[in-house]
Formats: sequence, C-alpha cells, structure tokens
Amino acid sequence: MMRWKAALACSLLFTVSLLVAEARSAPIKITDCDTRVPAGRWAQLVGDLTCEYRCGGNPDAPCEAWFGGEECGGGLGVCEERHIMLEEGALLDLQGYTLFSAYQATAVECTGPAGTSCRIRSGTLEGGKGRAIQGGVANVLVKNLNIQYFDSAIQTQGRLHARNLRLEGGEESLSAAKGVRLRNVRLADGGVASGGNLTLFKVEAPYGSIHAAGYIRGRILKLGYTQIEGRDVALVGVNPNSWYTDGSSEIRIRATRNVFLRDSHVASIKSGSRPRLENTVCSNSAVIDTDESWQVCSSEEAPDPSITLVQTAGGAVFREGYLGLRGTDPQIPWNLSTPEPETGLTSVDEFLSLWEAENVLPPPVPPTAHFTCTVGGEVVNHVVQLLRPTFYGGYFLGELTPSQQLCYVSSACRLQLLLMSDHLDYIVRSIGETLPSEEMVCDSNAELSIVSNDPRVVDAILSP
Repeated sequence: MMRWKAALACSLLFTVSLLVAEARSAPIKITDCDTRVPAGRWAQLVGDLTCEYRCGGNPDAPCEAWFGGEECGGGLGVCEERHIMLEEGALLDLQGYTLFSAYQATAVECTGPAGTSCRIRSGTLEGGKGRAIQGGVANVLVKNLNIQYFDSAIQTQGRLHARNLRLEGGEESLSAAKGVRLRNVRLADGGVASGGNLTLFKVEAPYGSIHAAGYIRGRILKLGYTQIEGRDVALVGVNPNSWYTDGSSEIRIRATRNVFLRDSHVASIKSGSRPRLENTVCSNSAVIDTDESWQVCSSEEAPDPSITLVQTAGGAVFREGYLGLRGTDPQIPWNLSTPEPETGLTSVDEFLSLWEAENVLPPPVPPTAHFTCTVGGEVVNHVVQLLRPTFYGGYFLGELTPSQQLCYVSSACRLQLLLMSDHLDYIVRSIGETLPSEEMVCDSNAELSIVSNDPRVVDAILSP
C-alpha cells in the first residue's frame, strides 16, 4: 500500500511538473500594449497593435493629448505612455504583424540587468518619432525586423546584434555602448554608432555615419554619402550604391590608426599610418589631422622618396606634448623608399643638427614618428609629430649649471652637452589618439620610427 501511494504521488508530481513546463513554454498572447513579458518567456503578437497614451489614474482611459505628462482631467492623473516590456531573456515574436507606438514614445523596452539579453523578431515596429527599442543596459538581439518612422531605432548600453533588419522613413539610428554586429541590414540616415567594435556584413546606407570607438571590420557594403570612422578600419567590397552611376564615390574613411581596403571604391582616406590598399580606387589620402598626403590613391601624384629613421632606446617616458628616450643608441639606421631601396646609418647629433640647419627642420609639416614600447606588460603605440628636440641632455634648463647654461647659447656646444648624456627629449604633437596626460614609463626597449618625404630632409641625410 505504501509503495502504491508513493508511486501515485510521484506520478502526480511528474504530471504537475509537465503542466508547469508546458505553461512556461507556451507563448504569451499580447493583445494590449501595457504588457510585461517575464524573464525567459516567449510572447507573440496576435495581430496589429496600436499603443496609446493612457491616464495614470485609469489605464482604460485614453488621453486626448499627444504627449506624456499632460493632465487627463477629472482626477485621472497624467498621460503615461504604454509599451511592451521584456525582462531578461524574454522574446517578442511579432509574427509578421505591426506594433505601432504612441507619438514620441517607445515601442519596446528591455528591462534586464547588464549582461542579459532581450530578443525581438519577425515583424514591423512603426512610430511617430520616439524610439523603437530601448535596450537599457541589456544586450539587444533583433532578426527579420522592419523599423520605420522613429527618431532612434535601437539604443542600448549593452551590445546590439541585428540580422535582416531594415530601417526606413526617418532619421533612425542604431547605438550600442559595448559593440555592434550587423548582418544584411539597411541603415537609415542616422547611421550606426558603437562604443566598442563594429562588424558589418552586407550593409547598405544612403547617408549618415558609421562610427566605432574600436575597430570596424566588414564585407560587401553599398553606401551613399557616408563617413566611416574608427580606430582601425578593415573593409572588403565597400562601394557606392546604385545612386552613383557616374563612377564617383562619396564614401570617406577616417581611422586614428590603420586602414585596409580591398576591392573597394572610396572618396578619401585619412589615417594614422599608411593605408594598405588592394584593388581599390580612391581620390585622395592624408595623414589624419594634417594635409600631408599618403600618396596611395591613383589620382595623386607619384610620391617623392621618403626616408625612415629608426631610433632605439633602452627605455622612454612620455606624456601629452613630451617624449623622452632613455639609453638612446648613438647611431640611427635609415632606409630610403626608392625603386631600388637604399639603407645607411647616421648619428644622433647629425640628425639633431637638422633642426639647426636653415630651411631643413622643422618643415611646414613636421616629421611623423611612430612610437612603440611596453607599459605594464602591454604594447603601446602612438603616432606623433616631432616639433623639436629639447637639447637639454636629460636636464631641464633650470637644472643646468651656470657654465652649461652659457654653453646652451651655442648650438655646437649644446649638441655636445646632449651627447654627454644618453637622454634625448622631444616636444611632440599627437596624431589621432592622444598621449596620456600623466607621465608613463616604458618597461623596456622603446622604438621611434621617423618618416619624412620632405626632399630637404632626404637630401640632408644622404649628404656626406
């Protein structure tokens, strides 16, 4: 008897568990905008749904005003917007229907904490300005979705992943603080902004900007009047859209560090290092924040020979506006970019004397230098312009002895004073990413790669 009762109890418990699991797995049917989808649940629209402002004191009473915050009258409180809310892990399936938001309101809000996700798929979100999806701090995942007539399409402090997304009819923008991935997406005029990295595949954009604080990587982009801006930009197959039938392009690339383009057609490239191009057409290129051309576009004149000098040191200290090499090698190897490259050596004092020579350094555009070392075990890279050496020989002017200060008025003696020390200090200007405001100390060896295509500098280095 006891065994029979125990078996019956287990059977009942199993049946109840199945019913609970079935209830949790069954979709929630949404017929009202004032709906909160619980964590981990699945909700479905069962038809087109229009959201309105409702009176706070009586949710069944519609507001006559178009905006929230207006008084309803009759003691019914103020107008409040109604929209669908998704808790962590919740899914909203529009099932091909359209969700209309109230004027200047949100259509869907994700309420989960950071690190969680909400999902919206398969239908249309249509608004009268406002925001289609407010992600809060959660990650937002959308698929097979149309968003139209909003000021902002999707905004979140988390990540955004979108597949088969189409924006149209307004200035909609996409914005995510921790990174964006887009696949088969048509952007609107508002473009896309990522506080992290940005990955693109089969993306179209008529106007606007594509911006990322980190890298931008992508393939097969059809763009109109578009600015692409990031730390590093690597794109394959970025070309003008069908509006440009005259062979022109209005795509502009800007990267604080590196640019790589393949099978592409763009208008301009501005970057912190020399762009790498393969089967790519461009109109002009330049060092970022300067007028100095990289001379990589076919329409630009053939470049003058450039010379690269590589200074090495046992260490370095640096901050914004200042770079100090410590344990500097007295010899500087150089190489000349000509059809038949040349190499050689020059001394530190010969190089520094160029700043003393008339009409040599600094030229109208000071030489660009790529500085690298390790700080705290991590490699750091900065691009700077060398405005001038300080010639203090590792000392500040106020620390020089009276005889050294007297020597300082003579350039020849000043060079000798410098060579008495292995310190070499430069006044610099950052290009792209700025040097830190606090002084940083390199762990070990430092390298300063100085590049100049100014004929006066090239001639001075090559002269015996």
